[in-house]
Amino acid sequence: MRSAFCTGCGEPLTVGGSLCVRCGTENPGPPPMAPGGSPAAPPPPSVPVLGFRHPRDKGSTLLVVVVLVAALLVAVSFSSFLFYSLLGCGNGCPGASAIGNGFKAGNPTLGQCPGGDTFAANGCDGPTHSYYQIRIVASSVTFGEVWLQVLGTNGAPYVAPGGLGFSVLSQGGVVLAQYGTTGGILAMTSGWMYAPGISNATALSTACSLAIDMGTGNPAEQGLGFVAFGTGSYSGTTATLALP
Repeated sequence: MRSAFCTGCGEPLTVGGSLCVRCGTENPGPPPMAPGGSPAAPPPPSVPVLGFRHPRDKGSTLLVVVVLVAALLVAVSFSSFLFYSLLGCGNGCPGASAIGNGFKAGNPTLGQCPGGDTFAANGCDGPTHSYYQIRIVASSVTFGEVWLQVLGTNGAPYVAPGGLGFSVLSQGGVVLAQYGTTGGILAMTSGWMYAPGISNATALSTACSLAIDMGTGNPAEQGLGFVAFGTGSYSGTTATLALP
């Protein structure tokens, strides 16, 4: 049975009713009875839903966020280092030195490649190809820190008909490194191919010289220019060296 009086105002309730006509309070019935006539046990307390945190957990959450951000920054820094180390940075890594401070070429001469010489063995293809030989006047760079270009009068890479590319020669004329062109375009866009014992990290000595196979045309007095540009620890280009 329900209580005979309103729990809100104490007014007697209508028999069998639950709504107090005086104050409008809804009056619940008596607690349910367990078998045997005793009141039923109250329901167990609710369990917090997984995922809700107490205020004391905010410090732990902040620590986790800080650790994740730090790990992300380390990963980005390492990725950048690996990228620049493996790919040579193209035109130089961030913070690189000017290539003109570490490399200077000079004294270019134009010649005809001797008969029997080949690009792979001698740096030019004889006897029909002409070639430039250029001295390395000053160098504190490694092989992997300098790439080469020949520029036309318009400042763009020169296209030499049949031109085969660039070579680094030892003092005795042995090919130490080469870059073969595609379609006669005299501009390096990737690294050197090395002879055994030479690598990106090998110091480029002033005892070496550069050879450029110019193909079957006659490049003399065409207003061509030679530049080197820095990669890795160096950036930018050298001053243009006029080719005879």
